[in-house]
Amino acid sequence: MPRFLRPNQFLYPQPLEALFANSKPLFLEVGFGDGRFWAAHHALEGAVNYLGVEVSGVSLQKAFARYKTAQLEDAVLTRISAEFLIRNALPEKSISRVFLNFPDPWFKGKHEENRFVRAETFELLSTRLTENGELWLTTDHPPYYDFALEQAASTGLFEVTTPEPPSAALQTKYAMRWQSQGLNIHHARFKVIKPASREFTRLEIQGDAMPHAQLSGDIPNAPLEKTVARFEHCTVILLESFARENRLLILARIEEPDYAQEILIGVGVNDDGRVITQLETFGQPLITAGVKKSIGVVTDWLETQGMTVVRRSY
Repeated sequence: MPRFLRPNQFLYPQPLEALFANSKPLFLEVGFGDGRFWAAHHALEGAVNYLGVEVSGVSLQKAFARYKTAQLEDAVLTRISAEFLIRNALPEKSISRVFLNFPDPWFKGKHEENRFVRAETFELLSTRLTENGELWLTTDHPPYYDFALEQAASTGLFEVTTPEPPSAALQTKYAMRWQSQGLNIHHARFKVIKPASREFTRLEIQGDAMPHAQLSGDIPNAPLEKTVARFEHCTVILLESFARENRLLILARIEEPDYAQEILIGVGVNDDGRVITQLETFGQPLITAGVKKSIGVVTDWLETQGMTVVRRSY
């Protein structure tokens, strides 16, 4: 049966044998939508592991229900940025194939940096694909298709062929819509011929240890003004605070390469009388270097409100 994993349930990097309990080839689908493609296509691929990445919660629910009805085995779905997962969780030479069906074309030129098929992403994929591993791209958008071909060619890391798209790709919601409008469907397969020579730094991701600080003094009741703190590899934004019964909750947004998350930071008195600033577990946040920085930003703000730092643990 399919499984859903939150970002904090992966290991970084993730041993695939621990994720699937077998050594079958890994197929990754980026933006699986309502799951029609893999539900129709999986039978043609034999025994493989499937990892589906999607940012839409509604699409994820629909796909999960579809895969469950189809009783798909060795299928894991997650809601996260594909670039983040590929860069930080997936080991080198671990992916046999990537499917990218009808991605958002990001029409405006200034939005090209949001496209999955950038040269940088091709370089990253070249280090994560197995020998002769491939990216299969299917799109209705000619400029996006041409952009992908140009970006891949600029890396010199891929061999490109342009066969007909797999039949299942033509049965997806978007494919049927575009075909009904008379639009042509374009398909290309990018086979890696060598890995990029550059290294891709993974984010520092902490395990179960919770970053925190101990303080003394009175917890402030004054509302927190929006605060932006920029660091080398992340930006911390303190958005607003909520005070109630000698307790303070602070909503923060953490922006890091390929990943952003909103978290709650609590300031309260423990049973032993100590004032602790720590990450709340609400939403099961992924504890990254940026999250630890956010505890520091909140702690520094509390100092400006008259509190004294006793110990920092982040």
